[in-house]
Amino acid sequence: MPKCEYCGKVIGLPFRCSFCGGRFCPEHRLPEYHSCPNLSRRTSSGVWQTEKEALRVYIEEREGLIASPSAIVTSQKKGPSTVKRTVKILLVLVLMSTLIWQAPALIGPFTPPPDRMTSHKNQTAPPSQTTSLPTRALSIHLEGFTLTQNGTHLIIEDYASRWAPHYSISLKDGTRLFNLVPYKVKDDVVAEYAFVSKGYTKQIYSLDDTFKRLPRGHPTYVFEIYTHDKKYDFTIDFEAKKILFGDHSSVKYLPAISTGNTVYDVVFKDFNEDVFQRIKECVFEGFQNDDLLSKVWHLVRWTESNVRYEYSKASSYIYDPLTFVEKKSGVCIDFAVFYASALLAIGFDKVYVLTFDVGGEGHAAVGVKYGDGMLVLEQRLPVMELQDYMQYSEIILGASISPPIYAYKISRAGDDFVIEFFKISQVNYKDSTPLDGITREFAHDVAQRLAQKLGAKVADAALPYSYEYSWVVNLVVLRFYSKIFHNQWIEYVSDIIADHFIKASITPSILTIDDVDSTTLLIRFS
Repeated sequence: MPKCEYCGKVIGLPFRCSFCGGRFCPEHRLPEYHSCPNLSRRTSSGVWQTEKEALRVYIEEREGLIASPSAIVTSQKKGPSTVKRTVKILLVLVLMSTLIWQAPALIGPFTPPPDRMTSHKNQTAPPSQTTSLPTRALSIHLEGFTLTQNGTHLIIEDYASRWAPHYSISLKDGTRLFNLVPYKVKDDVVAEYAFVSKGYTKQIYSLDDTFKRLPRGHPTYVFEIYTHDKKYDFTIDFEAKKILFGDHSSVKYLPAISTGNTVYDVVFKDFNEDVFQRIKECVFEGFQNDDLLSKVWHLVRWTESNVRYEYSKASSYIYDPLTFVEKKSGVCIDFAVFYASALLAIGFDKVYVLTFDVGGEGHAAVGVKYGDGMLVLEQRLPVMELQDYMQYSEIILGASISPPIYAYKISRAGDDFVIEFFKISQVNYKDSTPLDGITREFAHDVAQRLAQKLGAKVADAALPYSYEYSWVVNLVVLRFYSKIFHNQWIEYVSDIIADHFIKASITPSILTIDDVDSTTLLIRFS
């Protein structure tokens, strides 16, 4: 019995190598599998892929279609005679017939290389059917772009983004249906989570939210990728909750929707150490050595005293921090972005720009995590904790906050910044002062500080109601008192009361303050 000249295995029907003439087993039949000494050409990947490929190269080399090393050496000589060429062709045809006859049993059916997209497997058609179904895919893979999906979400990673790209879905006729965006809007699909840095984004979108906006009855939709100027056809398997991608086309320029500028634009263009230094010089001069909480309170006090709300501003363009300081005016999102830059400048490593609806109108504020809670900065004092701010909206602004609250979480990443976008819930943050309103201790401390400011003394005991003069001060904002800012609250309230005494030209010699309820102080003085 003959043996394989490479591994020594006994074989009944050996394969003869067309290049070196050796006999080999099926496992080592191809030239590269037995280190054929006469191997003159490999495929582009360096490996013979199939016997069909080996046969093709063999025929091309022998017919002079590929210049083998031996052909180059002998190219100066006369070619083979017509008789010899005919004999070689006949030998090749015999070899082809033998290989084709044996190939199905030896190497199995031919399998095409996988597409760059992960194919959606259709049911196999019966052998009698020859109609092939179109290839559909669950994901998209481009250079610098991937889109995948699980049972509930689309996950998009984009390395060619300009900070915060969005994508759109249209009909085949070009009708825009909606966009997928990583910021708060009313009519589009808003990302449930987005991570954005310069040159990279990861965005996650709900499939349910996407399907709800797709009108039924259309066989094909179009997914548009602005960052790569590509359009992908897709269909929907509503029962399986899958988007099935098909053919794609490239375009020279795919126009995106105009969004003016966003929080992403301002942060990545205008948040840097030079800007932070200018803010510290302008806002915190004389307060550099204060603790962080004192600086937070001072920041809002400075803004309340120096910046006006710009009711006439019609543009959605967000002011960068230095423009805001120079103009000393802006709308809520301008205040929030400025606060974010100032908080980062004084030492916080992350801040939150919060966006939500109040009474149907969009609004923005800034939050900063402190301990287990979150502090919220509005356009005026006081600084509040998140739970108190929810009540503040209803009592002071006249309308309740409509969930969800979206947060742009801005964090330092070395010398740069990253932004995460997601929904937040107040239940994730604790309230340091669950019992709303002031206490007797608070009233006593206000009396001590007020007496210092007015040059008066605090009575050792409560003065009777009939004692010469009394004055009731009701401050609704006292409901949002937080012990975190106890000292700042004392200063804030004593300033308000002292201002009333000064405007009324009253100089008390003795005074006492009692708490009537959670928002009311009774001041008696002589």
